Amino acid sequence: LLPIRVTGQSMQPNYRDGSINFINTLSYLRNKPQRGEVVAILTTQGEVLLKRIVGLPGEQISFWQGHVYVNGKLLDEPYTFSRILASHRGTRLGPDQYFVAGDNRPITAMVVIKSDQILGRVIY
Repeated sequence: LLPIRVTGQSMQPNYRDGSINFINTLSYLRNKPQRGEVVAILTTQGEVLLKRIVGLPGEQISFWQGHVYVNGKLLDEPYTFSRILASHRGTRLGPDQYFVAGDNRPITAMVVIKSDQILGRVIY
């Protein structure tokens, strides 16, 4: 297990700024990440962040009127109570790409990452 301290408000209300969580770095040795899981990612700038998996390899992700759509269908997101402020016509994920975002949508980065940027799953 790898401890990680949450910095910032992008995962609120589910993960609070300053809280310590643990990452299972062995989570994805046998299984692939699933939509809705919270993972630790390594950004291209070398930062470690907590984000939620929203899109899976091969899917088309778009935003419209505050909501996320996967392959044209509205995504049910019971873990977030805020809306996305932007609209986006769509991004088709590659075979090794995931779309991740924080739960606090108005202030979070929503980005496409490669599977090797996922350090593990948050378990606590």
